[in-house]
Amino acid sequence: MYPASKHAVSSEIDGYYLTFIRYVLGAVLVSVILIILEGKQSYQTKGKTLLL
Repeated sequence: MYPASKHAVSSEIDGYYLTFIRYVLGAVLVSVILIILEGKQSYQTKGKTLLL
């Protein structure tokens, strides 16, 4: 992680963008794994969307 971040910081990329990209990619990856393992029904809120 540190060698990659050193390169990214030295190339003048803002830290906020790096954090945003990191967490968006992580969320997408976890969502894909959840769909693969649990199926589409794992995203059903069963009428409790507002509580979420």
